[in-house]
Amino acid sequence: MGKRFVERVEYIKRCILNTIYDEEEGLCLNCRRPVLYDFLCSSCKKKILIPKDPYILEKDYYKLSIYSAAYYSSVVKNMILAFKYKDDFQCGEYLGQLMIECMKNLNLNLNDIDMITYVPMTKENKKKRGFNQSEFLSMIIGRKFNLEVEETLEKKNGHRKQKTLSVEERWVNAKNGYKFIGGKNVKDKNIMLIDDVLTTGATVFYCSRELMKNGARKVWVLTVAKSRI
Repeated sequence: MGKRFVERVEYIKRCILNTIYDEEEGLCLNCRRPVLYDFLCSSCKKKILIPKDPYILEKDYYKLSIYSAAYYSSVVKNMILAFKYKDDFQCGEYLGQLMIECMKNLNLNLNDIDMITYVPMTKENKKKRGFNQSEFLSMIIGRKFNLEVEETLEKKNGHRKQKTLSVEERWVNAKNGYKFIGGKNVKDKNIMLIDDVLTTGATVFYCSRELMKNGARKVWVLTVAKSRI
């Protein structure tokens, strides 16, 4: 518990410092043009493409609804990469706001959601990066809608990075890559699972299956972006 608390304090501190001491404050997060009271200029905002409908993934007699705030292209891609690999927490904050807007437009009652959880990273990768981007986004959404955010899943060591694999390899890799954390209570709960990018759907599919196998009533998925699957 103490270690997790220190880790959270550390990346929250980095987020605050990133915001307060940004030497280029007042510039568009993508193109760096001057903007007033906003994260993006109007030109970059127009390049953000919003999916009209959720992606429905059906496999092994299981149906999963996956919502995404935007397509993984141009501006959104640049912000995700800056957030994940350059500690640009302003980009993370903006991406969280995109997800909040998506949540508001979902074809479901927010009162039906009991809790938020997120796709985990291995302990080694989280230590290296300093934070889990999906956890960070979950905190933004949970705070906005007053929803509990709970770590319920672990990523197993030895699990290969999905981005280095083919479509078929991603499904094989993800199948046994995640496990439920014993002692967590998801029984009869409706859960929103958060991830950053939807590519094949393999990761969120098997994460949601772990939640369902351990008693969850319903799982929806929300990502920042999705490829054109």
